[in-house]
Amino acid sequence: MKTVYKLLVIAGIVAVILIGIRLQNQRGFLSATQETVVKQEILISKLENENKKLQELMYINDVLNAYYSHKPLKMRRMLSELIYLSARENNLSAEMIMAVILTESSFKDDAVSNKGAMGLMQLLPSTAASIAEDLKIQWRGDRTLYDSQHNIRLGVYYLRKMMEVFDDMNTALTAYNAGPGYVINQTQQGKPYSDVYAKKVNENYRMLRKVYFNN
Repeated sequence: MKTVYKLLVIAGIVAVILIGIRLQNQRGFLSATQETVVKQEILISKLENENKKLQELMYINDVLNAYYSHKPLKMRRMLSELIYLSARENNLSAEMIMAVILTESSFKDDAVSNKGAMGLMQLLPSTAASIAEDLKIQWRGDRTLYDSQHNIRLGVYYLRKMMEVFDDMNTALTAYNAGPGYVINQTQQGKPYSDVYAKKVNENYRMLRKVYFNN
């Protein structure tokens, strides 16, 4: 509720400032200096950006409330911030990050696959240890992968790396799940690689956008 209230307050402030400037211009009574006008425009831009951020955080938090409700509210809010920041730092959408988490572990941070992948984003220890070094995260084996914050940072970074290598989201998703070596080997042999995983992630991505992000 606090987030919704902040959104309404910011939206109201932006609306009031815009209306005031427009009315002054229309009546020919704009007495503010050009410097003041510029400052007002900067303020409006900052408020609009803050409004967008709060709105997206609210959407992310709605997803976590639905799929991660067994965790304390404080932790869900902390992860909302982390997903928001990780998405921007790695040029990915929050919806895609959460679609991968939903597909990989159904938001179970203690999940373990039959191949030994662990945590929310289901990373193999060998892969995660290398990524942890890049991100300067202290590697503590399983403990690191069962830490939701570390797991998300590692997983999002790895997905971004796959995007940089293959320059296509569906291929990057396949490489994330099956390993880049599998994709490269199949390509070199002229054989198709499975798109089942990528399709499942995309289905969850579309569902999250429709249900929680209003898109």
